[in-house]
Amino acid sequence: MNPLISVIVPVFNRSNEISQCVSSVLESKLNSFELILIDDQSSDDSYEIIKSFDDQRVKVGQSPFRKNGNVARNAGAKLARGKYLTFLDSDDLFLPSRLSDLIQDLHEITVEDFIHLSAFKVKQGEKVSEISYPSGAFDSEYIARKLTMHAIPITCSTITIPKSFFESIGGYDENVSRHQDRDLLLGACERDAIFYLQSAFGVLKIQSDSSFSRSSKNYFEPLCYLVIKHTNYFNDVPRSFIGYLICRGFFQSIMGGRFFNSNDRNAIRILLDCFNLSLFDCLRSYFQGKKLRRYETVKFEIGG
Repeated sequence: MNPLISVIVPVFNRSNEISQCVSSVLESKLNSFELILIDDQSSDDSYEIIKSFDDQRVKVGQSPFRKNGNVARNAGAKLARGKYLTFLDSDDLFLPSRLSDLIQDLHEITVEDFIHLSAFKVKQGEKVSEISYPSGAFDSEYIARKLTMHAIPITCSTITIPKSFFESIGGYDENVSRHQDRDLLLGACERDAIFYLQSAFGVLKIQSDSSFSRSSKNYFEPLCYLVIKHTNYFNDVPRSFIGYLICRGFFQSIMGGRFFNSNDRNAIRILLDCFNLSLFDCLRSYFQGKKLRRYETVKFEIGG
């Protein structure tokens, strides 16, 4: 009998964290899931560690050569036998009721093309904060607006999607190094998916300052790629907000003590041309765009 849910975890050089991550999933006494671990050619002991788990619910694979997390997630999806795919980053943890709450929600959903997202907690150092979601079903138009305005805090570790729907939208874009979850969800919006949000906290996200996807060295190119790929949605965003996003990248780079390379400059030029903005426009609109983002975020938190 196939499992209901396939939990997919990409792994790369997580020898210090992966055991706790895996244990947080296997602590569930449910048998209606499988855990798929895909090692992306780790140079530490991660692969040996994940092979050591003696549990029939665990499957282990390894990429033939170093690729990226999105390739590993897609590889895990191909191996999956579950009707639904849910993802977990290798340094994050499932909270104790994550799978039981998720299964209960999935039994109540009747549509075929949907995304399920749950609220989550974030741990950075000793501080733990809560990312709250309103509970309910929301249409793609509403969610796309919130995604383009960066008004929904999202993490891969709370995304659940039917395997058939995941395959139909092409899975994770393997060319993306940042905003991959936003890109996946916008792709689902383009297929008129229904989004089911759960206010119960399902995941503890471990925030690392060394995260590649959060680095100022990895800002402008992925932003440009996302905006151009989903221009149909970003064209509806106020120009001041695009200016805010560009200016935000400037500030991150300056605070990180780095200069722009040729790829950065090219991505900035494309964004400015696409939205008929100047650098002065970006600077002038930074605070207005920031207020717009906060306004949309507050509205989202109350379901508006």
